[in-house]
Amino acid sequence: MEESSKISRNTAMLYIRTIITILVSLYTTRIILKTLGEENYGTYNVVGSIIIMFTFINTSMSAATSRFLAFELGKGKSGKFNETFNIALTIHIFIAIIILILGETIGLWLVNHKLVIPEGRLFAANIVYQFTVISTMFTIVQVPFTACIIAHEKMNVYAYFEIIKVGLNLSILYLLLIFNYDRLIVYGMLALCVYMCVFFLYYLYCVKKFDECRYKFIFDKEKYKPILSFSVWDLFGNMSVMAKIQGNNILINLFYGVTVNAASGITNSVTSGVNALSNSLGLASRPQIIKSYASNDIYTMSRLISNVARYSLILYSFIAIPILIETPYMLNLWLGDYPKYTVDFCRITIVFVTIGLINNPIVAAIHATGKVIKMAYFTGIVNIASLLIMYIGLAMVNTPIVSYIVSGIFSLINAMVYLRLLKIQIPEFRLYDFITNTFPKVVIIIVISLCVGLTFHFMMKLSFLRLAFVCMFTFFSSLILTYFFILDKERRSMIKQLLYSKFNIFKK
Repeated sequence: MEESSKISRNTAMLYIRTIITILVSLYTTRIILKTLGEENYGTYNVVGSIIIMFTFINTSMSAATSRFLAFELGKGKSGKFNETFNIALTIHIFIAIIILILGETIGLWLVNHKLVIPEGRLFAANIVYQFTVISTMFTIVQVPFTACIIAHEKMNVYAYFEIIKVGLNLSILYLLLIFNYDRLIVYGMLALCVYMCVFFLYYLYCVKKFDECRYKFIFDKEKYKPILSFSVWDLFGNMSVMAKIQGNNILINLFYGVTVNAASGITNSVTSGVNALSNSLGLASRPQIIKSYASNDIYTMSRLISNVARYSLILYSFIAIPILIETPYMLNLWLGDYPKYTVDFCRITIVFVTIGLINNPIVAAIHATGKVIKMAYFTGIVNIASLLIMYIGLAMVNTPIVSYIVSGIFSLINAMVYLRLLKIQIPEFRLYDFITNTFPKVVIIIVISLCVGLTFHFMMKLSFLRLAFVCMFTFFSSLILTYFFILDKERRSMIKQLLYSKFNIFKK
């Protein structure tokens, strides 16, 4: 019960943090685009994309660092945690140096000789590029400190720091108007200052609060192998996922051109925002899943996996059902005119994203075992196979929708592979119990909420009021059904007590 309460608090903090980040991001992007102008803003983004190409390995290193730190905490060995932290920090410093070398050689050559930079803006582009390289190095070295906070489940601190980062990004808007100099260079300099401030926040907090975060270089190369091996295979799996996403975009471009690519880009923006909110529970629960396995508490780990999958789907339904029902109106409200196929792409993706939410706790459990070779291998095979089927489907069927359907079906195949691998690697994991405890009631709740939303959709005329009613009634129907059919008696009692103490709703 205690771990559930902690996960609930951490999820709430991450949920709030994500909502604030999304809203501020939408606002700042619009204002910065207006302040810098399309030319300067485009230059900043294209220059930054060069460095992003070199930082892909850092994603896998982040997952490895988070896993090994949480695992050592679960085993209760603080000395081993310190050793793992030092190894992870050394590796990230090394990655930052590699990025610096690549950035100042290949990257700099691309900026000056290959990128299409507006006339007279090459000097500013080079200055901004240097700011971006330094910013990226700070971001990379920050990863072990962020992973340390997450491993200790200090999600409130993580959320506060990210909200501070959002606030600093907002302050850039004001400072841009004050400085009477090249705004592109000023923006790059201010963005660097934000990255530096956030890095020192994480660094100072970890050094002060966690004795294990005192850095000392470790010479034994054998101790680096487990983290590096985990990272390499996880990188292979992540690369295959990226290949599927980018390959889908390329195939759509080959068959249908850039207009349909625009629809695909809008779909990615919609689903990434919704995903960020829903994944809050996955991030909050990941350390406890890994710690439970490390302490050989398979029962608690299995219960966490089931609960996380169940509540992730319910949290997702709060946002996804209104979008699914009112997709055309919401797109029109946000963008005005939008490309053909955008509605279809959004709806198909929103349905199949649910599979990813179920995968999150399962992948966390597989990561906990440290045995990621088979998962990476099968993920690669499934994703490459999906590209081949997408190509055949697009060649045979005269609609780009087929590629999104194929992608969703292969995501389902991946989920089944992950479940099978988890059962093989942790035989004590009860697969049948997971399926029967997680899905039946949740599916019923989602179907009823969808029917409630569709009732208002068909009863009312197209308007913002209809959108508001659909959002409100689907949310409350899901909430009420969850309270009565998903929560156990103890949790319902806790909620009653909370409501009584705060609002005097229930009698004692």
